[in-house]
Amino acid sequence: MPLAFGFAALGLLAAEPPGRLGWRTWTGACLFLIAMWVNIGIALSLGPIILAGRWLIPEMKGRGGPRSKSLKSWLVREAQGNAGRAAIVFGITFVTAMTFSQHVGRRTQWNRSSDVIKWVNSWATLLENSWRSSFVQSHLLAAILVTVAVGLLTLVFPRGREALRRSVSPAICLLIGAVAHWFLMGMSKWVTVNNYDDRYMYLPLMLIICAAVAFTISQVAAVLRERSVVWLTVPALIGVWLVPLFLPGTPSVKGVRADLDALCGRYTDELIEAGCTHFTGDYWTVWPAVFHANMTLYERGSTRRIWGLSFRCKDTKKLWSSIPLDEWRVGVAVGEEEIIPRWTEKYDLPALEEEQLLDTIRTYRAVQSTHSP
Repeated sequence: MPLAFGFAALGLLAAEPPGRLGWRTWTGACLFLIAMWVNIGIALSLGPIILAGRWLIPEMKGRGGPRSKSLKSWLVREAQGNAGRAAIVFGITFVTAMTFSQHVGRRTQWNRSSDVIKWVNSWATLLENSWRSSFVQSHLLAAILVTVAVGLLTLVFPRGREALRRSVSPAICLLIGAVAHWFLMGMSKWVTVNNYDDRYMYLPLMLIICAAVAFTISQVAAVLRERSVVWLTVPALIGVWLVPLFLPGTPSVKGVRADLDALCGRYTDELIEAGCTHFTGDYWTVWPAVFHANMTLYERGSTRRIWGLSFRCKDTKKLWSSIPLDEWRVGVAVGEEEIIPRWTEKYDLPALEEEQLLDTIRTYRAVQSTHSP
């Protein structure tokens, strides 16, 4: 989603006539803000893409004219180009988003660089995890190679060879954005703390896919006549909507519910039956389980609520800490008991005493009002 908003913003800014500050510029700025609101990490890719476009795509450069040693003259000339306008709008929206996130939202560690010595290991681990999850276990690599091969086949035609430079430049910009995102993410302490999860490489992967598709579409469009391109666009757009209906199956509410039960409902029955008021443990265990358990309670007409005690539970502390201690029943997934002291210290939880062991969870009761450091 943030990538779509970011590309839409770049498209509008590129279409704005030189020297004007019209509705496209303002709409582009709003789309940049929305993209960064969804995921401010998108800036790690969009910034390098804009800068690369300035040097690789002629249409993105500033107006021509006599060279000047004056910084002011150079900035004015650059600002009149598509890349300059995009860079200025992007910079303003990025500063706005960062200011908002630091003073209004929750501060995170994603932008704090880890030790330099660990960077190389971080880059390699991110690549390894991404390769294993996105390429080895799927046909993504084959799909990318086939797409690029179709574009390369157009080089047998004179029009295809003539359009090669124009087709390659945007693709290179997207690849630069992908590499920059991977490079900067590998320097992030936040990524290190989260064990280099492959989700941090999803955006670079999408940029690589976009680069392959952009190259091939540009080459095919150059070879075909304009009318043929229009006629091919219509079935392509229809196919985008129809293909998902045949691959994973038609949309189904029952299917969604079955997936939720399978992915999030492992602990629900025992959490409810044991009368748990809280559930603690690993971040990725707690929150899906709490979501599913509370959804189930709501569907049964119950007013009970089970509170999560894990990373990011501080915002609801006034609510989960207001429960009388003699009513506390804390569940923890079997095998994650060793994480209890961490959250006890971090969130000043009461001391817990084991109560019973079930199939999937172990339950505890509170025995004192506050944790003693």
